[in-house]
Amino acid sequence: MLEVITMFNGLFNNTYINWEDYKAKISFLDEFNWQQSVRKENMRNSKGF
Repeated sequence: MLEVITMFNGLFNNTYINWEDYKAKISFLDEFNWQQSVRKENMRNSKGF
């Protein structure tokens, strides 16, 4: 978990970023959140393990 926090801190350490970098970082965070929600849902649905 620490590496994920470090990665997120590394994304937003600049005071100014251009628009394309901003869109790419937001897109990355959206995809990451989606992956985590799918993973959590799969863990909830797989009660046999």
